[in-house]
Amino acid sequence: MEYSEKYENIGFTNNFAFCKVMQNEEICREVIETLLHVKVGRLEYKSFEKDFNLEIIKQGIRLCVYLADSDRVFDLEMQQTTDRKNLGCRMRYYQGKIDAELLKKGADFDDLKESNIIFFCTFDPFCKGLPQYIFSSICKESPGLELDDKCRKIIYNVNAFEKADDEQERKLLEFISTGRSETPLTNKICKELRQIQSNKKWRDEYMTLQIFEKETFTAGEEYGRNEGISLGAKKAKLETAKNLLSLGLSHEQIASATGLPIEEIDKL
Repeated sequence: MEYSEKYENIGFTNNFAFCKVMQNEEICREVIETLLHVKVGRLEYKSFEKDFNLEIIKQGIRLCVYLADSDRVFDLEMQQTTDRKNLGCRMRYYQGKIDAELLKKGADFDDLKESNIIFFCTFDPFCKGLPQYIFSSICKESPGLELDDKCRKIIYNVNAFEKADDEQERKLLEFISTGRSETPLTNKICKELRQIQSNKKWRDEYMTLQIFEKETFTAGEEYGRNEGISLGAKKAKLETAKNLLSLGLSHEQIASATGLPIEEIDKL
């Protein structure tokens, strides 16, 4: 679990460190420009874990790094989990959050900006060995027909960095995968990481977050054990009820002996 990682050792793939590094607008802009091969204007941070708020974290999924320039919005997420099944659903959730933000206060559909949701995965989510997977809305019956919904979802498999065509992109993905820094951009990220690691206030935030996540995980395990015990006990009662039925006891007698509702016994 990520909460076992010591603060002094957290790297760029740690969600907490990733969010803190990307608060640096210069670094954030260079990362986006390197990956998307576009020029990005002045960035405005819309929402992300800039200010530590445990109540927001308790609510579940939150946008990690969400920002925009004059024409586009960008959501950047670091994914260390190997839960491939829910990857697309998480992207759908993030897209919904972004659209709701853009259309609040009676805005028109024309006000929707181009949306770019970017996931950095430390695993290959589709097992195809590609360094990136770009998704847009394509017509299945006519693959050349694209729905102009201004949405683009990009998933980077950082461990396949050697297959990236662009050198700067390859070096950035290599840094995320291995921690090896060979470019001015990744050197800036390393410098920012060192400052984060020495920041006492952020260390306290990190430790509080890890304690909360560990307690949540432990509570989940305990709940699972209790549910398992409860289900096991009920299964045993149902088996006992079946045996008593085979001996010719009435449903009322079996209900009294096992504590099961008569309605459940009637279904056996």
